[in-house]
Amino acid sequence: MADHSLLTAQTSVERAFLRLQASEVLTLCQEEGDARPMFNLVESLVFAGPKSLNAMREILAEVQLRQTQLKDDQQQAFTQMKAELGRYAVSLPELPTPASLYRLTPAGILRLLRRQGVSRDKDLLNCLQALQISVELINDTEEHLKLLEEIELHLEDWRWGLMCQSARQAWPGEGTPSAVKKIDRTEKNL
Repeated sequence: MADHSLLTAQTSVERAFLRLQASEVLTLCQEEGDARPMFNLVESLVFAGPKSLNAMREILAEVQLRQTQLKDDQQQAFTQMKAELGRYAVSLPELPTPASLYRLTPAGILRLLRRQGVSRDKDLLNCLQALQISVELINDTEEHLKLLEEIELHLEDWRWGLMCQSARQAWPGEGTPSAVKKIDRTEKNL
């Protein structure tokens, strides 16, 4: 019983360490705007073979957690922008998501604001600033999300490769030419 709890504690510590390491590498990737640091980490895990599958799962979980956090950040920026514009009685029903901001052109934004009764230059400027801040934040998080998607795809590809390798090691001889010859000989004997 004590051995089981010690093993569980050790596994939890290892998982926490892997998550921390993955988090540090992901932060470096986001700061540099480059996925290579994570690719290098994944490469070292691939060289270690199927025994590194758990590590890859933990890294993948960390990537997915970051993606969720960034999507939440985008939604918060969008919600705050809508609240700020709401102070000027501007509603954006045609913009249901942060991604819908990309459809707006500067001239379209001005028309939208004026159509909704924002006519004073100061109010227009405040609305435009709120939009600009939100769009910049959403663009930044979108770049990070694309980077994380690239990393996620890379991880998934290598994880599948390692799972196939693990399966081959678990059932030696299955699906190999020598196994097929054995089956042929057995069928001839029947």
